[in-house]
Amino acid sequence: MPANPGGFSFTSLLMLSTLRNGLLIVGALATFVASGQAQSTPERTRPHALRGVTWVGESTPRTILIQDGRIERIQPADQAIPESYTVLEAEGLVATASFLDAYSHSGSKTAEPVAEQDRPVDVGANVRTDMRPANRKGVQPSFQAAEASALDADASKAWSQSGFGALLSAPHGELLAGTSVLLATRDAARRDQTVRANVFHHGAFQATGPGYPSTLMAYMAQLRQFFMDAQHQAELVARWEAGRPGPRPPHDPELEAALSLMDGTTLLVCEADTARDVHRWIGLADEFGLRIAIAGGRDAWRAADLLAERKIPVVLTLDWGDEVDDPREKDEDEEDETEDEEGAEAPPEEAAEEVPEADDSAKWDYEEPFGVKLDKRLRWEERRDSARVLTEAGVDVYFGSGGDKASDLLERVRTLVEAGMPKDAALLALTSRAADWMGVPRQFGSLEPGAGAHLTLWTGDPFDEDSQVRYSITDGFVQEFDAKTDEAPAQGVDLDGTWRVKDPDSEDSDEMHLTLDMDEDGVVTGTVKLMVDGGGEQAQGEVSGRVRGSDVELKVSFNLEGTDIGVSLEGEWKKDGFTGEATVQFENQLQVSRFEASRIPKQQSNGGSK
Repeated sequence: MPANPGGFSFTSLLMLSTLRNGLLIVGALATFVASGQAQSTPERTRPHALRGVTWVGESTPRTILIQDGRIERIQPADQAIPESYTVLEAEGLVATASFLDAYSHSGSKTAEPVAEQDRPVDVGANVRTDMRPANRKGVQPSFQAAEASALDADASKAWSQSGFGALLSAPHGELLAGTSVLLATRDAARRDQTVRANVFHHGAFQATGPGYPSTLMAYMAQLRQFFMDAQHQAELVARWEAGRPGPRPPHDPELEAALSLMDGTTLLVCEADTARDVHRWIGLADEFGLRIAIAGGRDAWRAADLLAERKIPVVLTLDWGDEVDDPREKDEDEEDETEDEEGAEAPPEEAAEEVPEADDSAKWDYEEPFGVKLDKRLRWEERRDSARVLTEAGVDVYFGSGGDKASDLLERVRTLVEAGMPKDAALLALTSRAADWMGVPRQFGSLEPGAGAHLTLWTGDPFDEDSQVRYSITDGFVQEFDAKTDEAPAQGVDLDGTWRVKDPDSEDSDEMHLTLDMDEDGVVTGTVKLMVDGGGEQAQGEVSGRVRGSDVELKVSFNLEGTDIGVSLEGEWKKDGFTGEATVQFENQLQVSRFEASRIPKQQSNGGSK
C-alpha cells in the first residue's frame, strides 16, 4: 500500500515477518499515525506538569513539574510551563505522596523448607554450628524475597488505584522466613519494580510441615536454639577474623544470614496479634539482643506502654473483623419508637381473634443478653482504636495490608480517621514516616523538589469515602484511572450499535468497526474489528469506556501479530456521532491523531441482511 503522508493507515500497524539471524521478529506500529504528530519518546523520559493540584486541607492550586523520575520543582498554578512538558490538567484534584504498604504478602513467595532426614549426625566438634536442615524446620533466614517476589499487572494496578506506590513484600509462615523486598507498584520487570532488597527479617510463631516443632513451646525452643547457634557462629567468626586461636568457622548459610540480626544491623519484624505473643517476642529480643518490630498487632494496644518504653514500632494490619452492631444505638431507636407509639392515638377496639398456638420450636429462640452484645461491641472498638491508643502512648505506628487487598487497607484507615484518628497522623503513617522506617526517605513519602516522583492525584480528600484515584505516578510513569462519577449521559447520547471510526485526514480506506452497548449510567462495553483495504478483517479486540454528559471516553485493545495495542478515544457527542482525538499506545510509543465515528446502518453491519 502506498505511503499516506496525510493521515493514519491501519495497515501501518503491521511490520510483518522480518527474518534476522534466523529469528522471526514480528513488530507492530500504532494504528492512528498522524504525520508530524508521532511521539516516539519513551514515556519514562517525558517530563510532565500536573497543573492545578492542591494539598490535603489546603485550597491553593500548584503545578508539580516532574522530570527523569523526580519532582523537579513546584510552582504557582498560574506560572508558565515549559513547552517540553506534557500538561495534565489537574484542577480540583488533591495531591499526596503515594502511600506505602508497610507489611504485605502480595507478590511474596516463601521458599519450601528442605529437610535431610537421613543425613548422619556429626558428633564431632562444632555440632551446634553444623545443625542439619532436618533440625531447622521453619528456620530459613537466608531466603530473600527479592529473588522470588514480584507483582503482576493486576496486582500493580490494584495497589496504584488505591493510592499505594510501593509495598513491602514480606515472606511469612515460618519461624524465620527470610528478608522482605520493597516493590514499586507498576507493571514492570522485577528489577525495575525492586526499590530496596533485604529490608527486614521476618518471623512468626509458626512452622509449616510435619514433625517437630509443632507447638508454641517447641517454636520458642527452636528459635532459642537457633539464636544460640548464631551467637556461637558470630563468636567463631570474630575470633577467626581477629587471628586468635580456634577453628575456621564452618560455612552455614542460615547462621551467616542471621548475623545481621545478632548484631542489630537488621530489624526482625515479628508477627504477633495477642499481647502474650508481643511479650514473648520482647523476651527473645532481650535475651539475644535483637531489634524487633511487631506486625499484625491486633491486641498490641494492651502492651502499649511497654512498646513505647522499648521503642518498638508496630505495623498494624487493622484486622479487627466485621463491625459489631452497637446495642446501645438499637435501644435508643427502640425507645424513640416506644415514645412515638405511646403518643399516638389508640386504634379502635376490634373483635378478638383466636391466636393459633405457637410452634414449640419458637420457644427455643435465643437472643443474646444486652451485656453480651455490649461486650462484643466494646472489644471490637478496642481493636479498631488500637492505632490511636498506640500513637497516644508514643509508639511508632505504620499500616500494612497483610494478606488482604490494598482497597481493604485504605478502607480501614478511613475508618480510623472517621473514628477520631487525626488525618495528618494517618497521612504521615502512610507516607513519610513509613518511607523513613523502610530506608527510602528521599525516594518515597514526600512532595518536594528532588524527591522521587511517587505521588497520587485524588478526586478529593483521600480519607473521604467517595474520593478516588485519578492519576497515579510511580517512578515518573503516569497511570490514569477512570474515576467513577454520578454524571449521567446527556439527553440524546446513544452509543448502542456499530460504528465506523476513521481519520478524516487520511485517504486510506482502513477503519475500525466498534460494536457498542451503553447502559443507562453511561458505562460502555463492546468489541472492535480492525478493517484493512476496505473490508478485510485484520484483528479483533474489546472496548470499554464511559459517557459523561456529552463526553465520550473509550479504551480499545486488541492483539496484532502477538503484540498488544491500546487505543484511547476521547471525543464529544455531536448529533448522531462523536469526534475527537485518538491516542495509540504501543510499547513505549504514543501516537496521536484525529478521529470521526459515524454510525453504520444495521443492514450494513449485518453484512446486508435485514
